[in-house]
Amino acid sequence: MSTFIEFAKAHGVLIDYLPPVGLWKRYPTTDHPKTRNGAALFNEHYGVVRNFATMSEHATWHGQSQTVIDKAARSIFIATAKKEDEIKRKNAANKATWIMGQCKIQPHEYLANKGFPMESGLVWTEKNLLIIPMRTGKELSSVQIIAADGSKKFLSGGKTKGATHVINNRGVNLICEGYATALSVRRALNAFKMAYTIHICFSAANALAVSRTLKRGIFVADNDKPDINGRQAGQAVALESGWATWIAPDEGMDANDFEKNYGYYKLGMQLKSLIMGLNRGLQ
Repeated sequence: MSTFIEFAKAHGVLIDYLPPVGLWKRYPTTDHPKTRNGAALFNEHYGVVRNFATMSEHATWHGQSQTVIDKAARSIFIATAKKEDEIKRKNAANKATWIMGQCKIQPHEYLANKGFPMESGLVWTEKNLLIIPMRTGKELSSVQIIAADGSKKFLSGGKTKGATHVINNRGVNLICEGYATALSVRRALNAFKMAYTIHICFSAANALAVSRTLKRGIFVADNDKPDINGRQAGQAVALESGWATWIAPDEGMDANDFEKNYGYYKLGMQLKSLIMGLNRGLQ
């Protein structure tokens, strides 16, 4: 039976030491090694782990054979973890609302660096951070925080499963992970005067979850580098969704990178072809 550390690493959470017993601890992940995009909770017999970019739910580890008593203890442990999650989600939603109140609509260095110098976004002016609202349905659940250098983080404990930021022009559904990717898709489709509804999902795992709540459309997938298990998250979830898929041609590239290298017209032509095929029932 694997140790909890081995179990966590198998799920892409890079644990090199056990967290304090009974306390959540954040860790880097294989797909985001420079951030703490993973979390773990542990006691001597049970543990839960989650990579927020690739997992929509916690994975549970148990370190010994299960008896009736063990199962009851495990249930209590998981219930406690879920209760703590709910408290953190409410706190994150409240903090997101407060942060939104500190913002002004203005240009930001991150947008300029991504090829949108004239674009304005929600900027937390005091800290010079670009803020992307994350909503579950109509409810604000969290925000994505983007610094000028492109580093990103989410509010601790905020609800991510099902959370999106939508750019709506009342057209075909397009799903993508990142904000800059969505802006490139928008510019490409505007050039061809095509309507769209772009759903920014913030992670590959959430993109798959969101796709299951919508009518079919186009999955705009990142060409991810393989993780420690050889899985390429963007490609894998796009295939699993069953949607028509656009994917960047080179490893490590997304639609924003593609636009920078090849231009929005070429991106628009490729997306238009997929949309027309979808409309004709060919996808």
